[in-house]
Amino acid sequence: MSYERILLIRQQTSGIFYAPRRPPVGIGYLAEALRKNNITYMIIDRELGGYTIEEIDRKIRDFKPDLVGISMVTLGYLESYALIAHIKNDFGVDTIIGGPHVSAFGKEILVDCAALDYAVQSEGEEALVELIQGKPLAEIKGLYYRNNAQVEFTGKRPAVSDIDSLTWPTYTGFEMERYLSNEMGILTSRGCPYACTFCSVHTIMGAKIRLRSVQSVVDEMEYWYKKNYKTFLIMDDNFTFDKQRVFAICDDIEKRGMKDIRISLANGVRADKVDEPMLRRLKQVGAWEIQIAVESASDRVLKILRKGETLETIRQAIDISCRLDYDVGLNFLIGSPGETWDEVQESFKFVKDYPLQLAFYFNIIPYPGTRLFDYLNENNLMRDDPKNYLGTLREGVPQPVFETPELSVEQRIKLLKQARRVSESVRRAYIKRRLSRFGLLAWPLAFLGSWTVTAWLLKRNKFVSKYLLPIYYRMRKYEDPQNEIVQQAD
Repeated sequence: MSYERILLIRQQTSGIFYAPRRPPVGIGYLAEALRKNNITYMIIDRELGGYTIEEIDRKIRDFKPDLVGISMVTLGYLESYALIAHIKNDFGVDTIIGGPHVSAFGKEILVDCAALDYAVQSEGEEALVELIQGKPLAEIKGLYYRNNAQVEFTGKRPAVSDIDSLTWPTYTGFEMERYLSNEMGILTSRGCPYACTFCSVHTIMGAKIRLRSVQSVVDEMEYWYKKNYKTFLIMDDNFTFDKQRVFAICDDIEKRGMKDIRISLANGVRADKVDEPMLRRLKQVGAWEIQIAVESASDRVLKILRKGETLETIRQAIDISCRLDYDVGLNFLIGSPGETWDEVQESFKFVKDYPLQLAFYFNIIPYPGTRLFDYLNENNLMRDDPKNYLGTLREGVPQPVFETPELSVEQRIKLLKQARRVSESVRRAYIKRRLSRFGLLAWPLAFLGSWTVTAWLLKRNKFVSKYLLPIYYRMRKYEDPQNEIVQQAD
């Protein structure tokens, strides 16, 4: 069986009313693979104002797809299942999903969601094209499909070794005018060779890192630069993995005359993969903000997490970044196995040593396929069923789903509330420094700009967010940090 018209849907995961700042990279790559193979497609990004079920129905009736694909993360997956069932029942069209959720649950997905026809594990660009073009199902690696009453899996698909062969997204067919800013996300690598116990990236993209070439990365930046996109968010965690490649990218940016760009490393970098010459060179070509994944201010906890870094190395990276006048954000986890109340307090105190832009404290969520998930199950520490918390939790909900001998659920809730206050104080101090030229007005402006209720109102009120949030983000230059759940990749 082959298909002629495919509708790709990005599910809404944030539960908020404003549009995202940039288009989704994951669906962007899928759409580019379809475009390159002359396959007719349509994109619905539900983060753009939500797209009600009625609006989706209208799009389906007008476009008449014979295959509907949904890219989904695991958090809130039950809503995606409901949408799939609705599409199948009302239109009888075949359905397929991809994304991190497939890597987490595998064959169970087609068992739990009777309306689903296919699921693609890991990288989906090639598998999706093969399915649409009619390749026999059993020959499409990485595919789950139905064979009468049985669910079949064709086996793991080898990772794409030459990721330059996957054309970077041009976002043809996307509603580009509806995204909030002229910021573009750039994915320069896939895979992660590190063994952090809490991270699911290796189950999705593999443990071997694959780097795009310098030319490919800068070609993409230049393409968008010529379309007046001047801010670039580096979306992979391993941009600085290869030091020489970073310097070569900087040299090529400079050579092509892209002098007024801004480069954000806000997706996070490892402290042991940056040094002063690298950060200084990045600064010369427009880098302005950086986030460093600390996780804990305790060397003992870092060892438990298999982070592969020491606190001394982390402090060195922060010191360098602050000295070079980057806007610096730090990421922490709350309540890792073995972590004590006092060690969490050390993470709260840690941020007071630096002039930071942001401090994130994440409610650690165990995802299937991670060492953290296996450890908690083996030691009977889970306090909620994974299918429940992964299906119902949304971004920004600080609800612990496990406890340890060191920290009960009640203690974790208290720590997450304290973490919010620490995050607000860091953000308030940052805004006050930036607004110091306003004298006595700096303090009340900083208070309003970092107040949780203000952020909540901007997010949840449709009228306010429609008119004020775009201005709010452009003035603040960074996204609201009140997301306490580690979200999986796009």
